[in-house]
Amino acid sequence: MLIKSIRYCFLLLGFLSLSASLFAQKSLYYQLRGDTEGDTDVLKPRIDQVVVRLQRQQKNDPKFIQLVFETLHRKFLKQYRPYVDFHELQNGTYDCLTATSLFAVVLADLNISYQIIETNYHVFLLAQWKSSKVLIETTDRLNGLVFDKTELEKRIRGYRDNQLATQPVGDKQQYAFGFKLFQPILPAELPGLLHFNKAVNFYNAGNWRASMHHIALMRQSYASPRTAALSALLAETVSMSCLPEAEKETIVRQLFQGATASAAPVAVR
Repeated sequence: MLIKSIRYCFLLLGFLSLSASLFAQKSLYYQLRGDTEGDTDVLKPRIDQVVVRLQRQQKNDPKFIQLVFETLHRKFLKQYRPYVDFHELQNGTYDCLTATSLFAVVLADLNISYQIIETNYHVFLLAQWKSSKVLIETTDRLNGLVFDKTELEKRIRGYRDNQLATQPVGDKQQYAFGFKLFQPILPAELPGLLHFNKAVNFYNAGNWRASMHHIALMRQSYASPRTAALSALLAETVSMSCLPEAEKETIVRQLFQGATASAAPVAVR
């Protein structure tokens, strides 16, 4: 079975002001990266440097949010590849979820109000710039910034359809969720989605225990119906595997026992 990545996008239910303290924002960054604040990495200093430069132009540039979008793509978002980890942004590799996470960190540092929207298979952002809503589709370098109200509503209708983003490959199957998501999530819930993608990757690789580990980590930061769906699928797959019976029982016992699934779920892209 193959688990494809899920793409996330969410419904706007009123903007959430995210003018967080520097300490809180650092905490978000390190939660996304999976490090402690004492660890050294090359990504955070680069983000801080970009933010300082953007802050110098913030008050005088009427197209400032477009400048932010173009700057983050130019500096960080070089090559799209599904299922990547947050720290891979330092190499220019990104997907929908990690790019959205990067924008969340930067927009908050710039005191721009935004909201992250989750659907079954995607995530996107809605920002408040001046007196207008702006849709930010981080994976679309050319047309990912939408100001026009009519086009914005059209994009959102498309996200609401919750269609699988990719087609089955060969004889592999994809899992279509039995629920529909279109909702705002908090920045603090993004690490949970990153753990979900890791759980999906380990499921694809046949590493059941590692997949179970990241499912457990997701539960700590984000209560989501996709966790139960993946847990049920993993329990079914383990039960049908060639693992020793004692190991099967141990893994299955620790997983959420929900409805079974006949094909593999899709992860965040």
